Formats: sequence, structure tokens, C-alpha cells
Amino acid sequence: MKILKGLAVVLGVVLLVAVGLGVTGYGGNLLFMAVLAYSSPSGEFDPADTVAPPDYAERVNWAALPDMSDPADLVPAGIEAPAQGTLAVDTFFIHPTGFLSSGAWISPMDVSSGTEENTQWMMANQASAYNGCCNVYAPRYREANIHAYLGTE
Repeated sequence: MKILKGLAVVLGVVLLVAVGLGVTGYGGNLLFMAVLAYSSPSGEFDPADTVAPPDYAERVNWAALPDMSDPADLVPAGIEAPAQGTLAVDTFFIHPTGFLSSGAWISPMDVSSGTEENTQWMMANQASAYNGCCNVYAPRYREANIHAYLGTE
């Protein structure tokens, strides 16, 4: 009975702390930091362990091009945007890193990966902001793991 009472008190305190963190807004920050702590690639960065640089003469190495149907062409319902490739201004859009895997320091540039899904999301939600005024060019690139930006070196 004493053990059950002690367990109930511990669970109550944990629940109270969890609710407090959620209400104050610190819970999300702690969860984010915990995810970052456990998702870092193991070992040091090795330049020999990267994919070859993309050949930008090949269309597969572009997330968006004016003459290609891609998520950067999206517009809200009821809004019309001029056709890509017909505008006087070109925009070269470099999206933020979407490589969040703990498996490596540099993205393998796999089009069937979560990184590519993140890239497509960024084309739709960020690069598309320019499609009403500009021809959008957005390269795929060897993205660094998010932890490359969080280190001390």
C-alpha cells in the first residue's frame, strides 16, 4: 500500500510538472532539445563519405525550374499567377536544410527520402511566394545535417 501511495505521488508530480511545462511554453523547447540530443550523427564528419556534387545540367538536380511543374508553382485557390518562364525577373531560391536524419552529416540526395519530402514542402510554402513576380529556380544540393549548424566548431 505504501508503494502504491509513493507511486501515485511520483506520477502526480510528473503530471504536474508536465502540465506546468506545457502551460508556460517550455515543454516544446525541452522536447525539441531532447530530439536534437538524440538525432545527431555519430562520429566526426568525413569529407570522403559524401555523394558526388550534383550536375546542374541534369533536371533531376533541380527542385524547381520555370519550365517544370513543381510545388514552387502552387498558388492559393482563387489566385492566378503568371506562367513561369514568362516573367522579366529570375529568382534563385536556396531553401533551408531539410536533412534531419541522424544517419549521416551530409544528405545522400535520395529523391525517395524524407529530406526530399521536406524540400518539396519548402518549395510549396516558401519558394512559391515568388512565383507571381519571378521565374523560380531552386537547386537540390548536398544538404548538411541540421547538427552541422549547432556545433561549436
